[in-house]
Order: sequence, then structure tokens, then C-alpha cells
Amino acid sequence: VLSVSQLFNAVVNVIVNDGLTLILSVVYLMRMWSYSDALSWAGIFMTFIVVAVLVLISITSFKISHEQMEIDGVISSKLYQFLSGISKLRMAGAEDRSLNEYVKDYTRSVGLTRRMRMRINAGTNVSDSAKIIFSIVLFYQVIHESVSITPGEFMGFNSAFSSFSTAILAVAAAITTIGMLM
Repeated sequence: VLSVSQLFNAVVNVIVNDGLTLILSVVYLMRMWSYSDALSWAGIFMTFIVVAVLVLISITSFKISHEQMEIDGVISSKLYQFLSGISKLRMAGAEDRSLNEYVKDYTRSVGLTRRMRMRINAGTNVSDSAKIIFSIVLFYQVIHESVSITPGEFMGFNSAFSSFSTAILAVAAAITTIGMLM
């Protein structure tokens, strides 16, 4: 659990760092527009789709994480109760029943851990594959939709677009971090 000052420092750090990133992303966006309007619209559209998917994955991950923390609290309290009352349980012959209660919650916790890992892997796969898909779509547009852009301009656009998408994804990550801290 974060103290108020730690929470405040984390939020300010995210706001300052990613505020600057957001300002620079506008510069990258203007640079993209100077090369090609059609490619810029495609790039913005693709970037915001990826951001929406990553934010959705983060929201579901936060819900799973919250549920897992609650279950882990129940598990540790049941384990403590089990260990502190073992002699009474043996006298009553209820060891199997209490162990069964513990294992039921532990199994649920392991399942949530697996779901959380799947969400993390999905987020990593989406962000890693987005870069390749972005390149494929942009090359397709240049080749098949007759976007009038020279190879040098395309390299400049691609560089600006890479910086723009990286900046926007960093801002999206910061927003989800602030949401998690709150």
C-alpha cells in the first residue's frame, strides 16, 4: 500500500514525464502530416486502435489483480487459522475439511494467476506485433493506393510515425498506471 506522499510523487512523475511525451507526440504528428495526409490518418487510426486494446487489457488485468489480492488475503488467514488451531482440528477430526477449504481458495488463486499471465502476454503480443502490422499497412497503402510520396519522405514519415506511436503508447501506459494507483 502506497502512502499519500508516495502516491502523489508517482502521479506527479507520470504527469510530468508523459505530459512532455504528449507534447512531443503533437510535434511528431505535425511532422507526419507534412509528409502525407493519407498515411497520417491511417497511422492515427491504427495507433488508437492499439491503445484501446491495450487499455482494455489493462482494465481487465486490474480487476483480476484486485480479485487475486482479496483471495490471497483469505488464503493467508485460513492458513494462519489452520496452523494455529491444528491441535483442535485433530481432536475434532476436521483436518481434511479445513484443508479442503484452503485448497479450494488456493486453486482459485492459481487460476487467477494464470489468467493474469495470459493478459500480460496478450498485452506484450499486441504491442510487439503492432509495430510490424503498422509497417505492413503503411507499405500497402503506399504501394496499392498510389500515395504520392518519395522514398526519402516515406522514411521520414515512418520515423515520425514510429516516434508518434511510441509516445502515444507511453501516454496510454501512464494513464493506466495512474488508474492503477488510484
